[in-house]
Parts: sequence; structure tokens; C-alpha cells
Amino acid sequence: MQDFFFHPPTITEKESEAPIFLHPEQIYTPGGAKTPSKSINSIIRLAESIKKYGILEPLTVKIVTGPGGSPVYEIVSGKKRLQAAISVGITRIPCTIQANHGQNSAVAGILDSLKRESLNIFEQAATFKMLVDNYNLTQEELARSTGVSQSSIANKLRLLQLSKEEQRRILAAGLSERHARALLRLKAPDLRTEALRHVIAERMSVSATEQFIESLREKGQESRREPAVSVVLAPETPPKGITPRKFALRDLTPLYNSIDRILSIFRKTGASVLCKREESPNGVRIIIEIPK
Repeated sequence: MQDFFFHPPTITEKESEAPIFLHPEQIYTPGGAKTPSKSINSIIRLAESIKKYGILEPLTVKIVTGPGGSPVYEIVSGKKRLQAAISVGITRIPCTIQANHGQNSAVAGILDSLKRESLNIFEQAATFKMLVDNYNLTQEELARSTGVSQSSIANKLRLLQLSKEEQRRILAAGLSERHARALLRLKAPDLRTEALRHVIAERMSVSATEQFIESLREKGQESRREPAVSVVLAPETPPKGITPRKFALRDLTPLYNSIDRILSIFRKTGASVLCKREESPNGVRIIIEIPK
């Protein structure tokens, strides 16, 4: 008798003709075992017949991926017979297994081998990508089928962004998936290659690798930052032929307020705008620094 807690085998058409015996709890019933009130009488009569003569016609089940992500036997036909047998205490249910065909069979076989075989992190990721690309499975469906979270599926698929050479070196050095994910935070291939060499040479732990990668990212951002531009407000040279009128601006408060209002708009965007005033006996120089 097949054990409920082990992976059911892949069944061929010929093998599906021979009945097997399953415990009632080994048979998965989609939607639960609720019985419509109009069917209760027929189930009672069927239960009396089963108690007297046994189950004359085997139930039909198929192998599917259950709610927990493992293969289970799902009932195809004979739900009333199953309920009647349970009601009279039958513990061995004769069943024939419906052979799997087409895409469902292929996907079931791939998922089963994924669980059974010892695949490295990149082989697992490649298998997930193949199921997504060739069989149109979504990440949510993969998560349900494998019993892992959708975020784990997404993280594994991201590993394939590493080059084949990077993958080879990571496996050869015995680095973990978290090491590989940390390296992915470096977008420049040359920098990532150098970082990987350093991580392997220093035999860095996951936490040390993450800190090291973060420091490289901060240095990269610092090196790409443009120098601040100094803007000096100074009197413009008037166009030729125009004589400027002289006037005295005794109170600079309105000018300062206008500048402050304009700069506040920049600061709301997160820019660190600086404004400096340099006063001299002949005038005031206002310097505004706005980082690019």
C-alpha cells in the first residue's frame, strides 16, 4: 500500500489499471467533504450496500500537487462511495490511478525531481525559469507547488543575472545563496568580479560580505556625485547703449525673503541647498550652492 507521507510514483497507462488500496485520509477531496442535503439519503443507501458487499467498483484518483506543495492522491470519481465507506468505518479503499498526460504530467515530473534531487542554487533557479518560460507557470503557482514563498522564488530567479563564470566561481568556493544575492547588488560587472574575488580570498561570511558590498556601493555613489555648483548673484553688465539708473536698496529683507522662498522649494525635493551671505562696506554677495 502506498504511504501517504511519501511521494506517489509516476503512473503509466498500463499500471493505472491495477487497483491500489488507500486509507481514506490519503485521498484528497477538493473543497472538503461536505455533502449536499439531497445526497444524504443516497449515501446512506450506498453505505448499507458497502457494509454488506464491500466497494465493488474502485474509486478513480489522480496524482496532483496538494495544498502543502507535495504530491497527493486527488479523487476524480467516486466521492459518494468514499463518503459512504468512511461512514461505515472502511479503512482500505480500492482505487485506480488515472495516468497523467501532457503538460500536467511533465510539470509534475519536474517538480518531483526538483524535490528529490540535490540541485545547486543555480540549477534550482534554472529549473524554475524553465517552468515559467516553457509551461507558463506564475511565481505564485511555483510557490504553491514547491511549498516555499513567492519571494524565495523571485530571489532564486534573480540569481541567473550572474554570469556563468560568476556562478561557477561561487559554487567552487562553496558560497551560499545569500552571498550570491549580496553580489547582485553591484550592477557593474567589473566591480562585481573584483568583489567576488575579494570575498573568496578572504573567506568572508554572509554578514561580512553584505557589509563589504554596501561599502562598495556607498563609495560608488560618492564617486559619481557631481561637485556643487556655486551661483553668484552679481550685477549684470547692461546692454550697450543703455545707461542703468542708480538707486539705493536700504532694506534687503524682501530680497532675502524671496530667496528663502525659492530655496525652500528645492529643499522639499530633498536637495541640500546652501545659501551664504558675505557683507562688505560696498555691498552684499549672496552665494547659493545647489548639488546636481
